[in-house]
Amino acid sequence: MSTPFICILTGAPGVGKSTLAELLSNTYARSARVEVDDLRHMIRGGIVSPFPETPEASKQLKLSVRNACALARNFVENGFSVFIDDIVETAERLSQYQNLLKGLPVYTFMLHCDGDTLARRDQGRSPEVQMGARSFELHQVFEKRLLEKNWYLINSTQLTPLETLLEIQTLLPPDIDH
Repeated sequence: MSTPFICILTGAPGVGKSTLAELLSNTYARSARVEVDDLRHMIRGGIVSPFPETPEASKQLKLSVRNACALARNFVENGFSVFIDDIVETAERLSQYQNLLKGLPVYTFMLHCDGDTLARRDQGRSPEVQMGARSFELHQVFEKRLLEKNWYLINSTQLTPLETLLEIQTLLPPDIDH
């Protein structure tokens, strides 16, 4: 049986996090996908937008990370590799993931592409999930974080989803159960 692990995919909206989390989770025999936006939207009464980051938004963002980590830890402890898709906008939030997942094998990938590609991908999304100016704003945030050593950087500008998948898989443990 393969040793389960956690893979965190981050980057601006439109870089391919959700697509890659779905593709990756479908390539492992025992896997789970945790989409952090889904966890955020479990809040019904009192939900606030994650931006601008008000004190309440910050509390809800931290809660969603705690929930994602609790789910991931539970899945790993039961033999499932986990693929988490989240916009980890700050070094503080990444530290929260690292602290809550301490002792588990965690691989973190920052997906990045150029601004034109990002805009094109965002416009190609269905209207209810397009991020527009916020996507570009987050792109700039991640541009400033490109040289951080806390993750593997994958530039998906010229890559198809399948090519990006293959590049990520070279850095993850193989699935010997498949």
